[in-house]
Amino acid sequence: NLKRHAIKKLVIINSHGGNNFTPIIRELSVKHPDIFICTIDWWKVCKAETYFTEPGDHAGELETSVMMHLVPDLVSPLDVAGDGKAKNFKIAGFKERWAWAQRRWTAISESTGVGNPRLATSENGERFVEDTSMKIAEFLVELAISDINEMYE
Repeated sequence: NLKRHAIKKLVIINSHGGNNFTPIIRELSVKHPDIFICTIDWWKVCKAETYFTEPGDHAGELETSVMMHLVPDLVSPLDVAGDGKAKNFKIAGFKERWAWAQRRWTAISESTGVGNPRLATSENGERFVEDTSMKIAEFLVELAISDINEMYE
């Protein structure tokens, strides 16, 4: 229980693009109006285009670079990686992104990757992770010293 542990602020750091914490945060915020709850999508903290030529979506250059930096032994050699080409939905609402459905990974891509990982480097992954981590840390410090009753200008 958040109240029992005297938690006044809660930050959920999301690490998966398919997750959506908005409904949960809305529900908890109504039940616990004295607790400030928010979420961060770590891959959106810094502009991916500043670090990567083709960031990609799923196992593309961004994710592969980060994995090469953090856990290189889990990354296959890039010369065996797929090209990241993927099929898109045929229905306009899904293409325009005002409708959403889970993608069937095996139907949209030969490798289940969406985005070209071949330009990935550990160095770019390191810069992205370090800059992202620093920005999240700065956010957490700013939030920690903020009064939750004075959050708006």
